[in-house]
Amino acid sequence: MRNKLNVLIVAIAGHFLDHFFILSFSVLIPVFKEIFSVNYTQIGITGNIIYFVFGLGAPISGFLIDRIGALKVIKIYALGSTVALFMIVLSPSFHLVIAGFVVLGIFASLFHPAGYSFITLNIKEPGTALGIMGVFGTLSVALTPVIISSLAHFLGWRKALLILGVVAGIYSIMLIKFGKEGKFSGKREKTKEHAEKEYLLVPLIFILTFGALNGFTYRGFVTYLPSFFTEKAGGMLVKGGLYSTLVLLSGIVGQIIGGKLAESSKREIYYVAVTFFSLPFLLATYLSSGNIVLFTTIGFSLMYFGFQPLSNRLIAAYTTSRFRGRFYGLTFFLNFGIGSLAVSIGGYMADRFGIHSVFLLISISLFLAFLIGLGLLGYLKVHGRESFSED
Repeated sequence: MRNKLNVLIVAIAGHFLDHFFILSFSVLIPVFKEIFSVNYTQIGITGNIIYFVFGLGAPISGFLIDRIGALKVIKIYALGSTVALFMIVLSPSFHLVIAGFVVLGIFASLFHPAGYSFITLNIKEPGTALGIMGVFGTLSVALTPVIISSLAHFLGWRKALLILGVVAGIYSIMLIKFGKEGKFSGKREKTKEHAEKEYLLVPLIFILTFGALNGFTYRGFVTYLPSFFTEKAGGMLVKGGLYSTLVLLSGIVGQIIGGKLAESSKREIYYVAVTFFSLPFLLATYLSSGNIVLFTTIGFSLMYFGFQPLSNRLIAAYTTSRFRGRFYGLTFFLNFGIGSLAVSIGGYMADRFGIHSVFLLISISLFLAFLIGLGLLGYLKVHGRESFSED
């Protein structure tokens, strides 16, 4: 039990910090626009680069996981992110600030494949653990807007990121002192389970495509939500951050439910259903005005965030440990890499049609994901199955 708890602590702390690292850029967009005199299109292109490298490192992480173990990769992530945050704080110009965020994106990208591999390789029946890990990720996504915006308002954006860098350093020290690597290294286990197949390719193609489109939706939503509410609040950064936090906190409910559903034999059906029931809330946000958008975004968050533990559980179920790290790496590369396009395209649409148009853009992506999900269910039905993941 204690070893399981140690695994969870390493994973959830790393997940919590990882979203703080990368989402701090999104929260500071209104600050950067004002200080450096740039528009949404310019910020969007810059953000596209940052979030693309946030996905680019994922395949590298997957490759390393299968060779040196997930725990060592997590240590590299923590130390590299700490250094990158101090680079940003000390950067004298906007271009160097962005360069620092790019370096941060590269190191931060190592965590997701490593963290999820660490969980699934060390905890039997990991659905609940993945849900807990997802809860802390969503909690981080939710708290980042209000904490970073408040720190930036009262202390300045550099000191806000300095505090984040100090916390990252503490986590790095904790990892250095974390037990012996041994069975918790995250290296692949020696087992005959699923020995007859290395992975189920066709379902994985559906899942990877589904995840890429959902990544576009997710990145567009969390990137522009703080700016959306800041504009609604008449330019008040802290108020926009608070509303964003309220919306994203509701996603914790979805994470918990998704984690429970992830151990069901019908997990693929729930996986697609989450997308279907999320879509009306996203479209309503685009079509609505006034205070109602707070409730439509909360509704979306409640439904949508259940997708993450279901997705990560399916990757584990459809692969053996031999290839798990690499498939997690590919998953997060597609998720964050394709998702990064939502930042630049969304920035252009925000400048030309208003920031609310971003929600139409990501609604289209979510609808396409739903169609791909139907393709997965159709494939299973043709083969007379509800799931291949129980074999």
